[in-house]
Amino acid sequence: DRDVTGVQTCALPISERGEDEISQLKKKGRDAVKYVQDAVDQGERKFNRAVKTSRDVLNNVASKLE
Repeated sequence: DRDVTGVQTCALPISERGEDEISQLKKKGRDAVKYVQDAVDQGERKFNRAVKTSRDVLNNVASKLE
């Protein structure tokens, strides 16, 4: 940096995306969020079924031990 003189600039790409492209990107984002939400919901339902099944098994075993 000691050898640098004058003004330095950083060349950043300038995006000139049209409204259609921005709309498409937003839709893809919404679709991705929906996909993840659905996957989480499905996982939660599977987990809840597994917990219920485990409770049923434990209750069945406990009742036989009484």
